[in-house]
Amino acid sequence: LYMRVRNRKYHLVAIGVAMMLMQACSNGAALAPVSLNHPLALRRLDGDAIREQLNTASSLPTAIYIADALQNTIDVFDANGNLTETITDSVQNPAGLLVDGNQNLWVANSTYISMYPMGQMKPTRTLQDPNGSPDDVSVAKDGTVYVSNFFNSSVSVYAPGRNLPTRMLRDTRAQYVVGVVSDPGGDVFATINDSSGVGHIDKFVDGKQAGFKRLPPRFSWAADIKLDEAGNLLVLDGTQVSVTEYTKAGRRTGRSMSTFYQWNAFDISRDDKYIAGTDSLPDHDRGVLEEFPSSKHGARF
Repeated sequence: LYMRVRNRKYHLVAIGVAMMLMQACSNGAALAPVSLNHPLALRRLDGDAIREQLNTASSLPTAIYIADALQNTIDVFDANGNLTETITDSVQNPAGLLVDGNQNLWVANSTYISMYPMGQMKPTRTLQDPNGSPDDVSVAKDGTVYVSNFFNSSVSVYAPGRNLPTRMLRDTRAQYVVGVVSDPGGDVFATINDSSGVGHIDKFVDGKQAGFKRLPPRFSWAADIKLDEAGNLLVLDGTQVSVTEYTKAGRRTGRSMSTFYQWNAFDISRDDKYIAGTDSLPDHDRGVLEEFPSSKHGARF
């Protein structure tokens, strides 16, 4: 909880790559395809910041997005660290970033979600979230948008083209809803933490409340959640410093890796070979790229 609240107060950082895209959120890191090619994204909390990184098919970052929740800006850097542009229009206490398959940038702000077409500085769509505290965003293939509400124990669902929630997904035993992801088949998965301090994965079959079930895994702090190319779930336990792969039924696949440091967010490349994450180091914030599941160091940004 302490980790999550700090995210809200301080900086959010997202690092993106040309062929791959990453989603930044106050609760962790996530990847979303910036193109139809390979996507890779990461997010992390280091001291005052959360960073997310998107990588190209070559695993080298070509664009870095930094969402600053204090300055209310999203700075865009090139691979050499040069500032190329700053997005300020409609940015307010950003808590999460996502680039969808059409290369649109989605920003989860304090009470609303704004969408920026690739390369544009002004949003062309704004989704209001009366349920408050947006933390993560997922966009399904049919255009349905899912937004996790950290403090409201719910996921807001926006039907295609709608800018207000059309329904809600809830777990009455959840205290905090952190990450959210949808799969190509329409199922929705969310990481939640209950009042006893135990984290879980919630599954909503076909994205419906009637399909709600809690999967077997338990976590010390269920942070970010991602879907890999094989269709399995990857979950970050922020306290146990690990990323573990599960089937959609919640069974371990046998693949897991230590993050060594306290990551706040992560994402995985389209080929499932690399994980980008953000770790908490005492000196300053850094994003890391590592092979999965060997944890072999690939790069630090």
